Amino acid sequence: MGGTFDPIHFGHLNLLLGAKSSLKLNKIIIIPNSNPFYKVKTSSFKHVKEMLNIAIDNKADISISNIESDSNKKHYTYNSLKNIVLDKKNVEYFLLIGSDHSKSFQTWFEPKKILDLVNLVIVDRPGYSSDIMNLLKINKLFKRQLKYKSLIVNYNKINKKKIIRLTLKKNVEISSTDIREAFKSFNEEMILKLIPKKIYEYIIKNGLYK
Repeated sequence: MGGTFDPIHFGHLNLLLGAKSSLKLNKIIIIPNSNPFYKVKTSSFKHVKEMLNIAIDNKADISISNIESDSNKKHYTYNSLKNIVLDKKNVEYFLLIGSDHSKSFQTWFEPKKILDLVNLVIVDRPGYSSDIMNLLKINKLFKRQLKYKSLIVNYNKINKKKIIRLTLKKNVEISSTDIREAFKSFNEEMILKLIPKKIYEYIIKNGLYK
């Protein structure tokens, strides 16, 4: 799962743990992006990674990648995934994205190659529809649709890859932008409803989001 995580919040954690449970994943790799195309980055990679470490609390089945740590270059999801997947060819990988990104996915760098490389998981977010039809136009081999509990799966029988729509039972809609704004007005009560207390303490200690 990629993103800015600036800062990581309960919405991120709910998505990660919910997807891990629903998809029976053995491990989660978090890829913080130090130089995003579509968002304003306010904290250094060092601070973001430290907050992620605090949030995952030494869980052995969650790791943090440094592959997009260079803030002086643009990072493409396809290139990052290719480097990770080629490292372990016999492992099945799933890319988690929110439904808010499903409409723009076809504009990403090499979207068809991403679908050939990994399974794509679109996690429903409140207020955003999952644009499965546009995704299926990228690669028309995804035709077979299966439904199982909270999952809707489009299956490519040629390369065995899947496009999965996942609806979590507990779906928390939180914006990192709103959290940063809350710190500027120092709305402590609101902030502590959105992020773990240890993350709050780290932000205060290091003077972030002023």
